[in-house]
Amino acid sequence: MSELLRVAGLTVRHGATVALDDFSLSVRRDELFVLLGASGSGKTTLLRAIAGFALPAAGKIELNGQDIAALPPHRRPVNTVFQSYALFPHMTVAANIAFGLRGMDRASASARVREMLALVRLEALADRRPHELSGGQQQRVALARGLAPRPALLLLDEPLSALDRALRTETRDELVRLRRQLGTSFILVTHDQQEALTMADRIGVMRDGRMVQVGTPAEVYEGPNSRFVAEFLGSANILPGMLLAGGRVDLPGLGTIAATEGVAGPVLLALRPERLRLGEAGGINRLSGVLTASMYAGEAMTHTVRLPQGAEIRITQSLRDGLLAARSEPGEVVTVSWSPDACILLPP
Repeated sequence: MSELLRVAGLTVRHGATVALDDFSLSVRRDELFVLLGASGSGKTTLLRAIAGFALPAAGKIELNGQDIAALPPHRRPVNTVFQSYALFPHMTVAANIAFGLRGMDRASASARVREMLALVRLEALADRRPHELSGGQQQRVALARGLAPRPALLLLDEPLSALDRALRTETRDELVRLRRQLGTSFILVTHDQQEALTMADRIGVMRDGRMVQVGTPAEVYEGPNSRFVAEFLGSANILPGMLLAGGRVDLPGLGTIAATEGVAGPVLLALRPERLRLGEAGGINRLSGVLTASMYAGEAMTHTVRLPQGAEIRITQSLRDGLLAARSEPGEVVTVSWSPDACILLPP
């Protein structure tokens, strides 16, 4: 896919605070790009800068090869769907969707509104006002309004955060469907890691106004480039070690385990809880420890094991495996096992 958006060397300041620091990003055509990061990492500031609501101190924002950094918001082929939806309460659903089509003639605008209503499956609610809609329906109206002018890029700032869990899942699927049907590029900001992993074509993880890693969900989750990314996206057990020749890792006080090849020297061994097993069936790598807790979480069991040198690690097993493993009682000595390909080696 070719490049749609290129952000290069972007710096945005809020007074003395640097919100974006020499920031760079590339978004492809027909891509759903998800931004993840802690509060204050610069995600919303980036969306505001792309949309034209935050003035950069330096850098370029190029859309379709044109530098738009100096253009006012209304001249950018970019729309934003806000967390609050920002629907006009006195307008009907149809009028809300038509609001961004004021440059069109009446017949074309009406046809576009009908098209958008069909797209988000709200044809029967065209004459209702926002207070007469559910949260999910309001969110779909906001999406339709953002998509109606056919922007080159749609920015979504935590659009699902106000919805309950079941409705989030339903609306998440709807977003993916809309993006694929329209071929419009989306940049989505979220704090929900499951949302990011299931929706994104690519994920960008931000920290302190900079991008620290970009990749597909599998690349970022299975191959984090730092301890920060490993612990921020999902959960990870971290153990310090020394990578030896032949892909062996010496874990002080615990012994040596098999991992992947790499440059010999100090490393951090990251292990995803779901890649570990209680018992010896998980792989050739094995450590013994004391089971300190087992927690039921519906579809899975989470076990905590304290290792001989004092560190605690978590093991997450599916309901079936977890219930079998739960026969061990807290205080018992258990074995934790995993395969070499579950080892993620990070810089110390």
